[in-house]
Amino acid sequence: MNNTKWMELIQALEDLPLRFRIKFVDDDKVTEWEWLRSFRSGYFETGSCGPFKPFLMEWLEVDPFKMFGEFGRVEDCDKRVEIGNRLNSFDIPFDIVNDLFRITGYV
Repeated sequence: MNNTKWMELIQALEDLPLRFRIKFVDDDKVTEWEWLRSFRSGYFETGSCGPFKPFLMEWLEVDPFKMFGEFGRVEDCDKRVEIGNRLNSFDIPFDIVNDLFRITGYV
């Protein structure tokens, strides 16, 4: 996925306090569930990583069942339809892996 698509991904989901986790191309570990934001400069940042360029992500997962609520508490939700519709509206390809939305980046 190119940088423009990564920025569109964030634009599609930025108003939802969703949880994300990332698998970077140079690391076997997956990050914890965290917030994600982007900057006009093309960099991304999470609660523990960043800033970094999107080409460093092998994939990103979105949890449609948990979101950050007031004071950072994790709350239950079901955003499957809304997330799917938003990703489709920007033609962002995704897979459903273990009930999570997975967006594959650079491999």
